[in-house]
Amino acid sequence: MSEEKKFRKLIQNHDVENRDKILNELNAACLQDFDAEKMEKRKSSKRKFMAVFLPVGAVAACLAITLPIVLPKKNEPQSNIRTFSSHEYSIKAYDQNIKEYAQANSKNILYFDWYDNADNCTTDCYSENGTQAVLGLKEYVVNGNTGEAVEIQFTDISIYIDVLNEISDICKNEYVVNSVVLKWVVDDINLNGVFEYGDYRYFVTLERNTDENRLFELVESLINN
Repeated sequence: MSEEKKFRKLIQNHDVENRDKILNELNAACLQDFDAEKMEKRKSSKRKFMAVFLPVGAVAACLAITLPIVLPKKNEPQSNIRTFSSHEYSIKAYDQNIKEYAQANSKNILYFDWYDNADNCTTDCYSENGTQAVLGLKEYVVNGNTGEAVEIQFTDISIYIDVLNEISDICKNEYVVNSVVLKWVVDDINLNGVFEYGDYRYFVTLERNTDENRLFELVESLINN
């Protein structure tokens, strides 16, 4: 017989009034002990849960911070940007104008088609030292009808050449031409503009002209050509 049952039997031998009082007190004490034991189990379970949750939570927080840094963004193309300083390329005379170069290489490159009546037209090439690869072309052309002198340069959109970067850096104004963002600036007596179209980045300089509207017209004619 358990100690609890012996105790209860002993109580039952008392008179009814005292017996009921003692039994009620005993039941209350048992319930209190049971609740205390139940609460202790809950605390123990909570401590176990926290012991597991905190390290897991710390790992999750760490992953939330590091994953965006380590993993590339979805659909983000692999960067193939190439930069060139002055000692890595040369500027040489080129035996084709931009139109001829574009046709010979089946490339969709913009140019001022003033060749038939040009007073002057010279084309130079940005050439990579060592490989002699063409990094870009620059062309100076004078319109025989108007006397307007314009220089146009281009590179692949993934290529950055230091001397052209200097032009980009000073072009702070913006104007949208046929959904193309043209950045431009008046530099002393010349107008400079830079924009991206298709696979190429273009640099346009109007000599001895500070009328930005004329620059906008010329860029629009290039895009619509």
